[in-house]
Amino acid sequence: MKFVIISVFAICIIKIFLKIMSLESAIMKVRKISNILLISSESEIPIERMHKWYLKLSSALKIKSCLTKSLSQKIVFSNFGFNFLVICGVRFDKDANLKGHAWLSYKDEIIFEKNEDIKKYTESFRV
Repeated sequence: MKFVIISVFAICIIKIFLKIMSLESAIMKVRKISNILLISSESEIPIERMHKWYLKLSSALKIKSCLTKSLSQKIVFSNFGFNFLVICGVRFDKDANLKGHAWLSYKDEIIFEKNEDIKKYTESFRV
């Protein structure tokens, strides 16, 4: 239950932040919130299991933005002792359109994504 409450809170707060303030300000707020919530010990619940719960919840809430998902997961998982890093990058698609993507890293490893898909992106910033 705690996971669901924190997840809904994080998703809502990120959506509000991204609508009412600059990206830079939203990132500063996410860093502050996740640092406040970060606990010293990792949860005994497997990280993959929590991620599956998060995906079901974000799907039910119709969250499509990878940036919203990544930033909110940074907040959610910090409350369970996982200090995720959000990485944002850009690439050109086959039609030369600029595309952006956000993904998560934990202990210098890309998580919840296929590494070969991420290698197509040039990193632009980290949260």
